[in-house]
Amino acid sequence: MSCNRSFEELARFSAGDLPTSEAEEVAKHLSTCPNCQRKMAALDVVDEAFARWQPHEIPAGTLLSARRFLSDAMGIRQEQEILTLSEVAKLLRVGPDEMKDIIETIPAFEIAGRLRVRKAKLMEWVQEKEGSYSRANIQSNVSRILSGRFRREIAHG
Repeated sequence: MSCNRSFEELARFSAGDLPTSEAEEVAKHLSTCPNCQRKMAALDVVDEAFARWQPHEIPAGTLLSARRFLSDAMGIRQEQEILTLSEVAKLLRVGPDEMKDIIETIPAFEIAGRLRVRKAKLMEWVQEKEGSYSRANIQSNVSRILSGRFRREIAHG
């Protein structure tokens, strides 16, 4: 006789997480189903193992190696810290002509005759650009507002 009770349902029963009516139904089923009795025995072994388990500190190098292995196995591409100019252009969403205009201002360095950019430095550069643009934009707007107000005061003055 096969049944369709899942390990999850039996685990919830074992943990006391089922509503009373469902728990009574599972208990009744367990009394007659050898397959579910085996599943419950397996769950009991796992519960006992967890009860005895003492977590140990895992060395950082081991964790890093495991994470890299899992990332590689799952096809997760690690974000690059050192970027080529074409990667910088793609990240900044600028074309080749625009890249020519900013190449001398970005924080680049040379390796083997080619320019590279550290992503963290590029992000700092972008923040500086955002800050200077905001200040310049604010100053420009304030100047326009003030010049308009002064013109009105002079006209009425």
